[in-house]
Amino acid sequence: MARLSSNDLRCDVLEININCLVSLSNVDDYVSFEQITCVTDRARCFDLSGEQLDYCSCESLEEILKSVQFDFISVQGAELEENICFYLESATHLDVSSNSGMGFSGWLSLSHLLRQSGCLWRLDACNMPMVDYAAQALSKALLTSRLTVLHLENTCLSANLSSHLELYLSENSLNTSQDSLQLGDFLKYNSTLNTLDLGNNTMSDSGFEEICDALSFQKTGLKTLILSNNHITHLGMSHLQNVLPHLKTLETLNLGKNNLENRGIHMLKESLMINRSLLQLGLASTGILCKGGVTLAEILAESPQIQRLDVRQNQVLAGGLMALALTLKINRSLIRLDLDQHLKEEKEDFLVETQKTLLSRICARQTRRPPRVRFCCLFLQTWPNAPRPPICSPPKQLTRRHISIIILWQITITIKLQILVIKPKPLSLMKQ
Repeated sequence: MARLSSNDLRCDVLEININCLVSLSNVDDYVSFEQITCVTDRARCFDLSGEQLDYCSCESLEEILKSVQFDFISVQGAELEENICFYLESATHLDVSSNSGMGFSGWLSLSHLLRQSGCLWRLDACNMPMVDYAAQALSKALLTSRLTVLHLENTCLSANLSSHLELYLSENSLNTSQDSLQLGDFLKYNSTLNTLDLGNNTMSDSGFEEICDALSFQKTGLKTLILSNNHITHLGMSHLQNVLPHLKTLETLNLGKNNLENRGIHMLKESLMINRSLLQLGLASTGILCKGGVTLAEILAESPQIQRLDVRQNQVLAGGLMALALTLKINRSLIRLDLDQHLKEEKEDFLVETQKTLLSRICARQTRRPPRVRFCCLFLQTWPNAPRPPICSPPKQLTRRHISIIILWQITITIKLQILVIKPKPLSLMKQ
């Protein structure tokens, strides 16, 4: 049996190996801890691989770990009990691999260690199954830890971490092609991403092309994609239109605060009609005019599932509002249409009044939805993942196939009629 002495723990000793240790329950009989409280430098290694460490042994080890800090602590295959990880905060590199007895409490204590340790930069936790919900606790701990290297080989992650992975990278100044390439490589090898938030970066069209190429690998898991405020123009939509039909689980797409203009919306038209999973579409402040509003109306007429559309802070005037009002007679899935409530300037005064009337109609039509749909609208405000509202078929006399012609025809006829009914000036005034 190997014994530890105070000389063994002095800072000039680089490695401590007690592989042949039989019992650690009486380790305080072998070490005078008062003699080693002056240790300031880190020892290289504290190797406990293969030792059976029960709770009593770890209580004795706690005194050593409080007095001496190590570069590397190995408890690989040490049959750790569940809360043993609380005693291992003094290492910069920790190996807890091959401890199959670690249950949920063990992974929870390991997550707590990641949050509390100010020096741990590498963790090896291989060859042991990660139990249910442990992956979520570990992923939250990684948000605040200083860890830079994590090894999780052979931990059965396929049904745990990968199915819950959410990646939030907003406001990170991602603006170079190298940033987009690295992120693209990550997306290609993580094919079950649930959420990707890239808002408030400056990727531009060139970087967005790399992201779209990588998104083609996200076929079964991606539900939320946030790309707002990234200096993307209508040219970037040529890349998104190719990948959008293949994102069969995508439910939320936010493209707000990008200068897409009418051309960008027109490029996305066919792909948005093909996609049958999208529930929420954010297009606030994207430079859309009346023509873009008409395109959106055509998309809504063909869509049986979109529940929310945000087109605030755009110059959608009377023509675009008229198209949206008409398509609400056909669409039965839309729950919420976000529009600016203030009136916008028009070339003719009567068109401003037309705006007011159309906004009132759109608002009234949304409140007159069937009871089940109105209930779902209130439900979605508190629970975004609520079940979808019932999808109803359009009236037989007004089919989606002819919606584009009907929209343009009604806009043209209505505006012409309103111009014709303008009263001419009295003849006496004209003579003056």
